Amino acid sequence: MRRRLLAFIASAVLLPAVAAGSAAADDPSVQSIGQNADSQQTANSSASSTQVQPSNTNISVRIGSPGDGGAVTQTNSSAAASAAGNSNSTDQTAQQAAGGSGTQSADQSANNEQSADSSADSTQIKPSNTNIAVRIGSPGDDGKVTQTNSSSAESAAGNKNDTDQSANQSGGGSGTQAIQQKASNDQDATSEATSEQKHPSNTNIGVRIYSPGDDGSVSQSNSSSAASVAGNKNETDQSASQDAGSGHGDKCDKCGHDGGSSVQDITQKADSEQSADSSASSKQEGASNTNIPVRIGSPGDNGDVTQSNSSEAFSAAGNKNETDQTADQDAGSGSSKDGCYDKCGSDGSTVQYVKQSADNDQKAKSDADSFQKDASNTNTPVRIGSRGDNGDVSQSNSSEAFSAAGNKNDTDQSADQSAGGDPVQAIDQKADSDQNAKSDAESKQIDPSNDNSPVRIKSKGDGGDVDQSNSSSAESAAGNKNETDQNADQYAGSGDRESKCDKCGGEGPVVQYISQNADNDQKATSDADSFQKDASNSNSPVRIKSGGDDGEVSQSNSSDAVSAAGNKNDTDQSADQDAGSGDVTVQAIGQWADSEQDANSEAESTQIDPSNSNSPVRIKSKGDGGSVDQSNSSFAASAAGNENETDQNASQDAGSGDHGSKCDKCGDHGDGATVQAIGQWAFNDQSADSSAESKQVGACNTNSPVRIKSKGDDGDVDQSNSSTALSAAGNDNDTDQSADQSAGSGGVTVQAIGQWAENDQDASSDASSEQFYPSNSNYPVRLFSRGGGGSVEQSNDSFAASAAGNRNDTCQRASQDSHGSPKCGKKEHKPADMRRVA
Repeated sequence: MRRRLLAFIASAVLLPAVAAGSAAADDPSVQSIGQNADSQQTANSSASSTQVQPSNTNISVRIGSPGDGGAVTQTNSSAAASAAGNSNSTDQTAQQAAGGSGTQSADQSANNEQSADSSADSTQIKPSNTNIAVRIGSPGDDGKVTQTNSSSAESAAGNKNDTDQSANQSGGGSGTQAIQQKASNDQDATSEATSEQKHPSNTNIGVRIYSPGDDGSVSQSNSSSAASVAGNKNETDQSASQDAGSGHGDKCDKCGHDGGSSVQDITQKADSEQSADSSASSKQEGASNTNIPVRIGSPGDNGDVTQSNSSEAFSAAGNKNETDQTADQDAGSGSSKDGCYDKCGSDGSTVQYVKQSADNDQKAKSDADSFQKDASNTNTPVRIGSRGDNGDVSQSNSSEAFSAAGNKNDTDQSADQSAGGDPVQAIDQKADSDQNAKSDAESKQIDPSNDNSPVRIKSKGDGGDVDQSNSSSAESAAGNKNETDQNADQYAGSGDRESKCDKCGGEGPVVQYISQNADNDQKATSDADSFQKDASNSNSPVRIKSGGDDGEVSQSNSSDAVSAAGNKNDTDQSADQDAGSGDVTVQAIGQWADSEQDANSEAESTQIDPSNSNSPVRIKSKGDGGSVDQSNSSFAASAAGNENETDQNASQDAGSGDHGSKCDKCGDHGDGATVQAIGQWAFNDQSADSSAESKQVGACNTNSPVRIKSKGDDGDVDQSNSSTALSAAGNDNDTDQSADQSAGSGGVTVQAIGQWAENDQDASSDASSEQFYPSNSNYPVRLFSRGGGGSVEQSNDSFAASAAGNRNDTCQRASQDSHGSPKCGKKEHKPADMRRVA
């Protein structure tokens, strides 16, 4: 309806004047520029690495051969790396200058299509490292031993596009100016990384028989890792400028053109579609590390032992888009000097139309999957008649998945129209943003085990610290961010005049229309899932007639899941209309801002039958026992949130501006009519849903030290089983609407302001913690063994905390006839709803 009305006014009132002005013009000219740039890019990259049954074996045998053994390093690795990318830059520039009346047309089109596909696949099956050192009657030290099996896959895909379009038109007389700019961008980035390792093993066996000497440190590791990244980046700049004779010289007899009419039309359209998809998968089965040093009649120290099995998956996907649209139209209302405005605005009619459209569609998807099964670490040092200290022992099995997905969009639209005489001015701005971010992280760990069982028979010495851990961790994050700025200015001869205002605004009708529409649709979904089953840590040192202290023991099994999802949107709309005091003035502004946000986050941690066991045995072995720290934990944390800010500002001035002391006709003509209408609509729909679930079944901690005729103190014992779930969901909305209307005092004045602000917020948060059959046991046994017992701390804890909250601030301010109303005060923030379940 609005466009039909505008078309009717233009055809019935102005087009005859346009035709007359064209016929009267001298030496018409026709200028036309067409620019078309198409770019299509495809990049495909794939890397594959496969390794089956690689083996490294080192066997060193010394019989009656004193001497030191060197360091041993054994490695089996499979690695694949792939990258694919496209880059495109397009610059289009068009300039047209005409001395007389005529027709100018500039058409620019830039199309970009990019596809980047990258995949990396690494597979390693049954890699093995074996080191066997045997000494019989051969004193000497053995060197360090490092054994590694690794499978690694890395993939990256990306696209980058820059488009610049610039068009300038200038003419000295009446005529028609048209600029059309179109930029289309389509980007697709896909990246996949897969790493798989089956049954990797590291074995170190050192045997000493009547061979004094120290053993070097032992480091054993099996690792599978996958990393994938996909991303797109687009920048679009569109600039259009039209000038139909508004020079700024000292003499204004031909500032605008005499009697002519002009039609100015600018259309700008920018479409961007981006899709980024990234997935990373790491899988490790049957990984094992074994260290068995044996000493018979061979005094000496053992080195530190580090054993680890790890599976890691990392994935990230993201899109970034920036769109800038600028349009300037000037049809004779330039600012002259010396108060010379008798013909600055022209006597003809002017039609100015600007249309700006920016569409953004972004989709980011990221998946990370880590799987670990039957990972084991074993350390079994044996000493028979062999004095010496054992080194520290560190054993770990870990599965970790990390995923992130995000989109970012910035849209700036700016339109300026300036015309003297009796113009029709219309500006239409539309910005649509659709963003979808989805992230999934899953970590699964089944049957990981750590075992430390040192044996001493008639072998005095200290035992090192023991650190054992099994961990499953999943982290996921998804987010969207959108910023939209729309600015429109219309000026029809009522600028800052000085003392001579005899024809400031002209005497004909003035029609000004501005439409601004900003739509935002955001969806962020994040899931994190951590699963751990039958995790086990065991420490069982045995001493028989072997005095010495035991080191500290730390054992832990943990399952962690963390998830976060969020959306953020900022919308700024500004519209200004300024008209001279002609006979009839019609000003209309419509501003629409729609925002829809959905954030969904879920975190789930499940832990089944984790166990920690410490069972030191002493028989006729004096010495102290170290402190014991055992823990099983299941933890889930989730957060979801949305934030929206909408600012709408509209200002209308129909001739009541500041025009100096001699403005007898600037403010009114006495018999004219003024109609002013402002409509502002702001809709906000937010949904935040967060859930965290922690489940722990059959967690068990056991400490059973046994002493038989073995004096000494026992260390402190700390045992805990915990299940924790934390969830938070929240929405935040700010809406500011401001409308100002100012009309001259002559004739009939109609002023109408309508402001609508609707807010719909839904925040839902759930936290659930379940703990079944947790157990802590401490059974110290002493037979004929003097000494003190350490403190004992045991705890079982189930904790759930949930918070949900909404906040909305709405400020509506309306002012008519230049009398401002007080600004809105901010609302008091209400505390979020908190629930705790224990």
